[in-house]
Amino acid sequence: MQKLFFEKLAVQGTPALYLMIGIPASGKSTVAREIAHHFGIGIISRDEIRKELSGNERNHDREAAVTLSVRERIRAYLAAGRSVILDTTSAKARDRREMTELCRMERGISIGIWVKAPLSVCLERNAARQEPVPQYVIFRHLRFLRSAPPCPADGFTKIIQVDGTESRTDT
Repeated sequence: MQKLFFEKLAVQGTPALYLMIGIPASGKSTVAREIAHHFGIGIISRDEIRKELSGNERNHDREAAVTLSVRERIRAYLAAGRSVILDTTSAKARDRREMTELCRMERGISIGIWVKAPLSVCLERNAARQEPVPQYVIFRHLRFLRSAPPCPADGFTKIIQVDGTESRTDT
């Protein structure tokens, strides 16, 4: 199963933006790390950028600066001919379209990685975190994804659904 998963993600000759999609605690960061390890590519994390700018990954006071930094970093990767993963929820269709358009402008391709896990699993994982995401945020992101799920109209070259409860690496 691992081989088939990575074969679906492989791209030749054109840098790709792998856009993670899913509610908090669905397994996006874990899947992102697995993809990054397999292909030897970088990860851009909105949480990590928030932490760099404010000292706290949960601080959303500087979202405009975070978004600017995300866009600059994506541009730099793609301009250098390198693929990259954006680790964020991408729950809103508008946000997905902005990222796929940026990728298109930089002559890259965009691949949506929709990580799905049962809500009960996400809530359990979140409760076990040192700094859990407020539950209302999880439900809000779930509402966004249910009302406007990832689709080709978002600008993706392809969208791959991933079970966030399975590992794709051999241990």
